[in-house]
Amino acid sequence: MVLALGLGHAAVARDDRIAYDTLTAITSPDTGPGLSSPSGVPTATDASGAVAGASSPPSSGPTAAEAAAPSPVPSALPWNGTGRLNVLIVGTDQRPPDTTFNTDTMIVASIDPTTGAIAMFSVPRDTVGVPLPPSWPAAAQWGGVYPQKINILWTKAVGSPGLFPFPDATRGPEALKGALGQLLGIPIRYYVSVNFAGFRSVVDTLGGAMIDVQIPVEDYHFPTDNGRGAIKLYVPPGFQLMTGEEALVYARARHQTNDFDRSQRQQRVIVSIRQQTDLLSLLDPNRLDALSTALRSAIHTDFPATQLPELVSLLESVDTSNLRSTVFTPPVYQVECNDPSLSCYYSLAPKVAAIQQAVRHAFTLDPALARSRQKLASENGRVWVLGGAGIAGQAGSIADYLDYLGVPALVPPQNGGRAVGASHATTVVTFYNGAEQRLPETVRVLEATFGVAIATRTDPSVTVDVIVITGTHTPALVVPSG
Repeated sequence: MVLALGLGHAAVARDDRIAYDTLTAITSPDTGPGLSSPSGVPTATDASGAVAGASSPPSSGPTAAEAAAPSPVPSALPWNGTGRLNVLIVGTDQRPPDTTFNTDTMIVASIDPTTGAIAMFSVPRDTVGVPLPPSWPAAAQWGGVYPQKINILWTKAVGSPGLFPFPDATRGPEALKGALGQLLGIPIRYYVSVNFAGFRSVVDTLGGAMIDVQIPVEDYHFPTDNGRGAIKLYVPPGFQLMTGEEALVYARARHQTNDFDRSQRQQRVIVSIRQQTDLLSLLDPNRLDALSTALRSAIHTDFPATQLPELVSLLESVDTSNLRSTVFTPPVYQVECNDPSLSCYYSLAPKVAAIQQAVRHAFTLDPALARSRQKLASENGRVWVLGGAGIAGQAGSIADYLDYLGVPALVPPQNGGRAVGASHATTVVTFYNGAEQRLPETVRVLEATFGVAIATRTDPSVTVDVIVITGTHTPALVVPSG
């Protein structure tokens, strides 16, 4: 969205001095998204650090391997106008007066120039063990993967020229593009970094953003940037015209929801603003100066100015109604780890094969299934599957199929995953403690899949949202091959 505004502004007024200055500012080399430490090298803050058992890089300075920089690794080849164009969108968490930042928003937008279809892939900030290109010294140093959370890779790379052999001015973004490209199995050509304060100004200059709030958002401890501490936040459902501050708060709230729901909201904000913005309207003389100032403070990109006409033409042709949205959530795409007794504080280990398969088939997946998966990811219901018919492997097969549909299902270890009591003939689907009220898509999918009506119960001892008990007449559901 912000990239479309920046390049569109320059394209429709590229002979204007304002547009020229804007384009120069947002495409000039930079070591970070407008953020750096007093020493000039950005540093990341992360409370939990590395994966359990992994050696964390020292904070006192670069190692010998880091200091001895080998020959630079070339960047991904420039986009030639054919094939999918993949762009990394990065948002940072800096708040005044902090001088450090993490890349807490990482979305890869993939555009098919032939059809105008677009897919968006969100990588959770807590993902660890992201594979690195084998040619990088960092891959040899850490056994082929980055051992810490991916949201601090940019700033680690900036201070490690020996491990990430790119030019000083581009090392951070090149490292993040390369690692995420290796994870997703696609070349990521360019990046766009977004400064949150500048984002607010852009949205306000455009007159606000109309956002469809599909699920209400609560955050009882949302941090403020004005020194007033945390506030209690509630965003009701429905269409709302939001200011820049309100849109940013909606996209960032997470304490009563989760990072996966937040990723969906971030994608929704991006798409909504792009749908509402006419690139020709950027020539409005009443807001040209203000928009130029906001864009220069909001974004930075490595898009080459020479490709501007082709890129703007592509952005104008994007069909946002044909959007495929994926957040790489557990258990389908990640394995959660949150066990302090094992020195494993909250982190996610990627299922690389599943992630790459989703990326490969992003434009061939049934659109109805894609939309349902998007809704299910937002709901993030917790589902257990218990075997109630004494059929070996039945519960596991049903859980796998529900995972394929987008329902995060597990077979619990208790009692070997078997239901207590007599055998069941039909499938029993029970929603507990009012979960059916906030999981409407989960209700729809489970009822349609098993051909039964759900039951509801109140039982505070049940810690999941849904329990599915299989029966002798439960259909044999198999994940499609490929």
